[in-house]
Amino acid sequence: MPERSFLPAELAQTLPFSSDSAVKVFQLDPSSILAQESAKTFQICQEGIHKDGTTELNGEAAACATSLEALQSLVRSPMLLGPHDAANVKALSTDERLHSGSSFRGKVVKVSLEASVEQRHAVCHNLMYPSAVYFCHYLQRTRVYTVMLQPLDAAGAQQRHLVRAIAMCHMDTTGWNPRHLAFQNLLTLPGHGEACHWVLQGSMTFVPTA
Repeated sequence: MPERSFLPAELAQTLPFSSDSAVKVFQLDPSSILAQESAKTFQICQEGIHKDGTTELNGEAAACATSLEALQSLVRSPMLLGPHDAANVKALSTDERLHSGSSFRGKVVKVSLEASVEQRHAVCHNLMYPSAVYFCHYLQRTRVYTVMLQPLDAAGAQQRHLVRAIAMCHMDTTGWNPRHLAFQNLLTLPGHGEACHWVLQGSMTFVPTA
């Protein structure tokens, strides 16, 4: 994922947000990977279709932010985090060494529960677009954990400094699309056990603390 900045709020509100406008405004080659991924981002944000082709789940609250001010508004609003004190929100993120292409090996040394299934929380994923765009959502019956990992080298020897990773466990998969990638990996079906995954570098998790 290339580094990109948010557009200024005034500009983000003025420019049309669509797959066609991404090509025209940013002068993209329509056949480029960025143009194709921008179209998927528009689908996620405007049509509620996730990257894996599944649609938004029952009880899911979701919205996209195309400026820093819009992201701040989402975190402060009750839509994602419910009624809360906006001054008391903790931001959680995974160490930058843990990304989707990482070959990181490590041993779990500590697990801390950050949000139980009764607590509201929001995860904001960095999407591909010429400027920064984040897809933020809240899913019911989900737990959030901070996991501390002891890195291991190629020979299996422990490294000195711990690495922080954020993990999320969906405790109820009833109602999920049977074709969801989680079921293909776990060889199971909707409603049969929980599905846990890392929230990798490039995404942010927000949890009210009061």
